[in-house]
Amino acid sequence: MKEFLKSCKYKAEITEAINYENKLAYFIQTHLNDDVYINSEEAINNAWNSSNPFINYIKKWMREDNFKSYLKFLRHPLPTCSLVQDDIIPELKKVFDSTNAYYDYTFTSKSAEISASYIKDKYKTYYKDVIFEKLINEHNSIVITDYIDQRNPYRFTIPITAVKAIEPTENGKIKRIVFIGKNKDGKERWYYYTDEFYSVYAKEGEDFVEEIKNTHEIKKCPADFISVEPLNISKFVIRKSIFSNYVEKFENYVNYYTLQKMCLPHGAIPVITHYKKNNSSDNEDGCGKQFENGTKCIKGYISGVNGVLQNKDKLIKCPICNPKTIIQAGSVIGLPVPRFGDNGEKPFDLNANFVKFHYIPVDILKWWDEFVDKKYSEIKY
Repeated sequence: MKEFLKSCKYKAEITEAINYENKLAYFIQTHLNDDVYINSEEAINNAWNSSNPFINYIKKWMREDNFKSYLKFLRHPLPTCSLVQDDIIPELKKVFDSTNAYYDYTFTSKSAEISASYIKDKYKTYYKDVIFEKLINEHNSIVITDYIDQRNPYRFTIPITAVKAIEPTENGKIKRIVFIGKNKDGKERWYYYTDEFYSVYAKEGEDFVEEIKNTHEIKKCPADFISVEPLNISKFVIRKSIFSNYVEKFENYVNYYTLQKMCLPHGAIPVITHYKKNNSSDNEDGCGKQFENGTKCIKGYISGVNGVLQNKDKLIKCPICNPKTIIQAGSVIGLPVPRFGDNGEKPFDLNANFVKFHYIPVDILKWWDEFVDKKYSEIKY
């Protein structure tokens, strides 16, 4: 086994398969919100995660200021999560509850069929309760079906994260495999399965001590991928998920859903522009705005709750009184009064246009609703 661990040619593909599972899990599974992006400019600037290619994709094409707002509106659970878990999975699972369901088994003899009745009862819901769940959340898992003796068979699944070495047969099946697991005492062990035997090892330093070796006569390695198809013809370890062809649709749906949320506040809370009383420079003391989290504007920058400004390289500009901050719903922007002619005359409609309220057009909001609903339908149907 130790030599197999050293010579395995598929270690890189195992890592790639783990990353691929994580990529799908980001859209399918429920995650907690990482609020580090809410108040930390530094965290946003450093938002580059190899396990989250979606965030990296957005950061590549979006303007920096827009990206900062985007991360604050990107909240979990993602809309794809509820779509998959609440709408798609219940429909897929109905295949196990079909009317007049039929199951067929092949046995070597009539006596074997009779003696195997308890095994059929034991595993009759295995595909519905275990394999189906793995196909959704850990589609690259492997199922082991073997026996201690001919009257004592067993079956269990292992995640791709536990696999340390693997080798294919000529027809794309698993020829042999090494993975880490727990024995009945809860202790970590290394398991080695081939078409001839399986063995269990305890790792001591850099060496492996064999504890169990059991031969079997099934003439194949008892390990099988639960996903029948590889992702493509050049891959062996990386398997195809039922959602593989929907990754791009997941990305679009989450992206446009988040952009829609960024627009909605502008429909309820306007951006306000007004003419300044004079064209002098902004008040050097700032606007003094007290925010809900206890921070305050001091000299045009956001202070801590204690009223003390951070180090110069970590200062965050006040979104109220600093005209260079990104404009968002509720922003109040002071504009210099325009002057015309040689005498610098003020416009006649100055009083009528002293304050203006800017809302996002209703037709744009309706378009967003229709467009996001379309992306939803592309996945569900």
